[in-house]
Amino acid sequence: MKAPLRIAIVHYHLRPGGVTSVMLRAASALEKSGVQGVVLTGEPTASKFPFPVVVVPGLAYGGGTDGARVADELQATATSALGGTPDIWHIHNHALGKNAAFTTAVSALASRGAHLLLQIHDFAEDGRPANYRLLLDAVGEGGMDQLYPVGPHVHYALLNQRDHDRLVLSGCAPDWAHLLPNPITLPSSDTPPPPGIVLYPTRAIRRKNLGEFLLASLLDDLGRRWQTTLEPSSPADRPVYEQWRCVANELQLPVDFAVGVSQPRSMSELLAGAEAVFTTSVAEGFGLSFLEPWLVGRPVLGRDLPDITADFKSAGLDLALLYPRLDVPVEWVGLEALRAALEAGLRRLRDAYGRATSLSDVEKALAVLVQEGGVDFGRLHEPLQEKVLRRLAADPAARNLLAPACAVRAAPPGLLAHNRDVVLEHYGEANYGNRLLSIYQALKNGSAGQTCEALNAEVLLDQFLDPTQFNLLRT
Repeated sequence: MKAPLRIAIVHYHLRPGGVTSVMLRAASALEKSGVQGVVLTGEPTASKFPFPVVVVPGLAYGGGTDGARVADELQATATSALGGTPDIWHIHNHALGKNAAFTTAVSALASRGAHLLLQIHDFAEDGRPANYRLLLDAVGEGGMDQLYPVGPHVHYALLNQRDHDRLVLSGCAPDWAHLLPNPITLPSSDTPPPPGIVLYPTRAIRRKNLGEFLLASLLDDLGRRWQTTLEPSSPADRPVYEQWRCVANELQLPVDFAVGVSQPRSMSELLAGAEAVFTTSVAEGFGLSFLEPWLVGRPVLGRDLPDITADFKSAGLDLALLYPRLDVPVEWVGLEALRAALEAGLRRLRDAYGRATSLSDVEKALAVLVQEGGVDFGRLHEPLQEKVLRRLAADPAARNLLAPACAVRAAPPGLLAHNRDVVLEHYGEANYGNRLLSIYQALKNGSAGQTCEALNAEVLLDQFLDPTQFNLLRT
């Protein structure tokens, strides 16, 4: 009889959140497939997993500095729990910059020949300069390449094609990088939509672009209520959120904030209580809000994120109700004020990563932001967005310039059923489990040596700091 695969699943913590949810779904699918697993985490947890959960304190946020010692602890703990050396180490967000010893422990495991699947949900290079600095301080300029080991025995799991391509451009062999989109577990239903509510299922942090959601509510003249679901949990995001609440109240916008807190309901219930879902986010890791609403028969409208939605469209999802950008006349914000804000924001971001900023960088960013006399509202920061909102509130006639893009349109016949079927087929839990097992098998078949290669950390960072991708909401 063939012995089951022994899998060690590793993460900093198991607090409620996106990564923990994905880990739980993966463990559930693996357990049904007969895999033997253990979950290693940095702190005690109340989360219920189908595999044993063992605390390794060196994994916790802000852990120690001795990566080799943490690697030793991981190997001893996993081997004891599994009754043998893990066939695969499935490690989440190892280079996020929350614990440099965890990162260097992964490098140590790679150098020892362990078979590693490094699943990246978030990058320290993506708008988290303090996290990146922690890693840089720990390993030094010359050691940054060790953040991302690669080889026949060290593979990566990425949420989308964009991240996959960035790793390949940084030196990862295509066979060592795997697409592993998150599983969708929301139950499907056919509840008829009640009229009158447009929902933004989001935690209202800055990159969710709340100003654009308020703008859409201002342009709606059919008496609908526009609702968000959750408040920011980070103190850093709170002042911006409270300012938008004040603006919405002052301008008497038809917006209800944090209805998921004031009226606690499941996501299925929140979605079923709306006639449509509207998203204005300017950055996502996976893009759950583009998928889940279709399972309860609700159309998704708002801002498209081609880097994220390209994968969904390739799978057959029809997202024609989204708009690629929302332009307002550049004179409404002032070109010089815009240029000054753009240059200051770009320099601040690049300085935080130790990179200089040239005038050419600023011009490249400006050329994307401003096109044919219009500036994309979703790339402005809050003061300029607020300026536009106040102008439109005072001049109803000017709203006609923007209203068509933000209109809540009915889904064409057959669209809801088509998109629901696509989501169920491509992003269900069973499909996720099958993908994961096939990745494990490919990794297990790879030869393991005592040395491995590494990605070029500078090339990877350059891609995240590309001026053409710059957004003032992400500074």
